[in-house]
Amino acid sequence: METDQNDDQWVVRISNELKSNESSATKEMEKWKKHCIYQIPSCISELNRCAYKPQAVSFGPYHHGKESVKGMEEHKQRALVHFLKRVGDYCDYADNDPIFSDHGRLYVVPYLKRDMLMLENQLPMVVLRKLLEFEGSSNNQDDEFLNNLILKFFSPSTTLIRNLGKCLHILDLYRKTLLQHSPTHPTIMPKPSISNKHYKEDDDDIMRSARELQEAGIRFKRSDTQSLKDVSFNGGVLRLPTIVIDDSTETMLSNLVAFERLHVGAGNDVSSYLFFMDNIIDTEMDVAILRQKGIVLNALGSDKDVAKLFNSLSRDLTVDRQGGLDVVQVSVCRYCKKPWNRWRSNLIETYFRNPWAIVSLIAAIVLFALTIIQTVYTILQANQDSSSPSPTTPRLPPPSRRGF
Repeated sequence: METDQNDDQWVVRISNELKSNESSATKEMEKWKKHCIYQIPSCISELNRCAYKPQAVSFGPYHHGKESVKGMEEHKQRALVHFLKRVGDYCDYADNDPIFSDHGRLYVVPYLKRDMLMLENQLPMVVLRKLLEFEGSSNNQDDEFLNNLILKFFSPSTTLIRNLGKCLHILDLYRKTLLQHSPTHPTIMPKPSISNKHYKEDDDDIMRSARELQEAGIRFKRSDTQSLKDVSFNGGVLRLPTIVIDDSTETMLSNLVAFERLHVGAGNDVSSYLFFMDNIIDTEMDVAILRQKGIVLNALGSDKDVAKLFNSLSRDLTVDRQGGLDVVQVSVCRYCKKPWNRWRSNLIETYFRNPWAIVSLIAAIVLFALTIIQTVYTILQANQDSSSPSPTTPRLPPPSRRGF
């Protein structure tokens, strides 16, 4: 009896919700549109727990008060007081301040910058804009001013960047800078000669490693810009942007991928780039090729560590194959399938991997050449013998009859 009453209440509740939410689709769209800071689900965070949890300072509510970041709370309060003092034209930080001084910029700020790029640790950009307005800046209404103020903090040598527009938070701003093209160096993507549906379903379009691509005659060069979208292939040349790999790269890229995965409409440009790089990087030999061409700047350690980094970042990575990088991949695969390029690749794979195979090949070529020379010499000698006149036999005089 009690179960029947619960079922009736459930039906009534659903019916009321259907009646009261006639414009639920519009409301839900507005709800998700405002959502830009996410808590990383366990299916992502379990891949690398350290990449998503701040270790020095918390900004958003997700990690406020946690033991790992509690030591910075005192300094956050001090920062607020100093901010209010600057608004009132009071004195600023002391020269021996442990955080906000030259000492802090060297030993503490790098950890703060890393934590500022974690998705769970973001503050809406509107909050930073309000603080700027409260400070009384003459440029408080300029989004580009705030964007460049933040970028200058991350890299003081950064030149003025324009046309980034309104950003959701610092991670979103940083992502846009990685994808922004220089207007003077546009990327030209090769256009496929067949429909998307046809080449998307070609299972043989699997990207080879950098070593295999090089053996197939493909050359690697740096792109004209550092945009992660500036990847192109033309005339046997694969151009890739320069990327610096250091201790903070894994955390930064992991959070960018998580943001693209969780935020509807963010796109998947960073994820596509990492998927592409994982395809051409299998071992440290592939990293060495890209490093020698100035594409990978290794500040992490060994080339093996860099290869491991790219391979780990692509785990459980889902990419919507509708962008320019897929066009590049198809073009590269078709180039490798051409008979001459495929023959060259097979020749290198068969004879030039093992030093003893190289020696055997050279010996075989020398022996073959000597055999040809000997054969040609024998034929020429035989022709010469057949063309020269044969020696005549001297005729003896007839016997004399005298004396008989």
